[in-house]
Amino acid sequence: MNRFKYSVESIPSRKDKALRVLLKLRDRAPLAVLSVVAIVATTGAGIALAPTPAAAAANVLIKGVGSGRCLAPAATSGAAAVIQDCAAQRWTTNDSGTITINGQCLDVFGEGVANGTAVTVWTCTGGTNQRWTVNTDGSIRSVPSGRCLDVRAHATAPGSPVQIWDCTGESHQKWQLVTDGGTTPPPGNETVGGGTIGNPAQGPGPSSSAYGSNFTLVNSLLFGADGTIRTIGQMSSEFVYHDHWGTIGNGTNYGAVTAAPDAATAISGQPINASVRQFTGTSLRTTLAARNGETTVSPTAHNAVNGSFTAKFTLPNGGSRLNQDLLWETKVRYVTPRYHWFALWNAGQLWDGGAEFDVIESFGYDNGGGNTNYDGRYWHADPVGGTASTNYSCWSCGMESRGITSYDPTQYHTWALLYRKNNTYGFYVDGREVQSGTMNWTQGGGASGTPTDLAFLFDAGWGHTQVASVNHSMPASEFQGKFYEFDWSRVYLRN
Repeated sequence: MNRFKYSVESIPSRKDKALRVLLKLRDRAPLAVLSVVAIVATTGAGIALAPTPAAAAANVLIKGVGSGRCLAPAATSGAAAVIQDCAAQRWTTNDSGTITINGQCLDVFGEGVANGTAVTVWTCTGGTNQRWTVNTDGSIRSVPSGRCLDVRAHATAPGSPVQIWDCTGESHQKWQLVTDGGTTPPPGNETVGGGTIGNPAQGPGPSSSAYGSNFTLVNSLLFGADGTIRTIGQMSSEFVYHDHWGTIGNGTNYGAVTAAPDAATAISGQPINASVRQFTGTSLRTTLAARNGETTVSPTAHNAVNGSFTAKFTLPNGGSRLNQDLLWETKVRYVTPRYHWFALWNAGQLWDGGAEFDVIESFGYDNGGGNTNYDGRYWHADPVGGTASTNYSCWSCGMESRGITSYDPTQYHTWALLYRKNNTYGFYVDGREVQSGTMNWTQGGGASGTPTDLAFLFDAGWGHTQVASVNHSMPASEFQGKFYEFDWSRVYLRN
């Protein structure tokens, strides 16, 4: 995946509103929920009784009853807190009345008491504007004003801000404290991990003995309802929706640009489409769609969107400059339309003709005579910079030279990069090596180049303006039923 450059057939390298009265006793609620109750008790005169404070709780999600989304700090310090897809927004409600996250306090901005005053997350000061009562009726009330933590305008979308408002008992002012804090591990107790040997992930070892032994799992991204990445909120904690250089289409080269799932994660000018990434019970499935409902899509018009993503986890370097062996494995399958574009690749922030690893790249060319790749059965595995032992100028020839005479992309395959601290590397599919050589992980890939970081990119796209065989328009209806599906991706290190 040359960053912004490709040749044509020479095998390119690149890349309630109603008030609810719920007569439901607390001890009958699910064990994972501390406060689901919304009981409004009244005297004979119709005056509401004071709510009953709930017990303090540590490591909890604060989940909105109306939205099903969880309270989270804003991306910008001092901005209004928001609701987001529930992930790992772990709060503690304290006997002192504070509600804390990451050592900071839930705070009413400017010590305000009026309706509509924003609620933020701020350094704990001991001020009364950081005192709350968390109640068994589901309300969370600011102590100075007595007003309730409220989702502005009854909104339910991710990124919607919160404020204080007169307590109405409506669902957008009701909150559940979920005791596991979003940290209940999936089956097998797999965890994402901290990215280093000293702060590893919990999970399985490498999928093949071909890579050797003594690897430590440092980053484990298991997609789906059974995984470490189960929601868009969790995904947004681990990935960005653009490439390593802050573009959404490999510069302007790709035909389909990457869509963000919501405004909170979008960069300037990026389209938003919440449907191109969907979680199944065991996977993340990304799809393609017309950008604005067009009936015909064209690479040059960039009027298609995709669900590509880039890991936030990076390594500071690679090869001898990292001085650790790196193993990156990803299990994936795909059902593709004409002119598809798929790649798993690595690059650095500094890029000038390398260093780059295209562990797999496949796109839907048609060279005539029945020589088509619309189903993705052919691919190449190449570096940009460095050396390579296998020539993929003819994709099928290169595959055959490595003993692969057929490849069914609709079935899961595990792709791997093994990059050693002696600057040698190998690319693998299902434990079979398909490329090898040497690489200096520097700008340009030369021995004396400037060292750069190493990123992990997942391209699940369509079309390319600089590759003639995939620079064609087609009916957008051809995207239906097509997808790229990711089971997991894991990074291991070895000293």
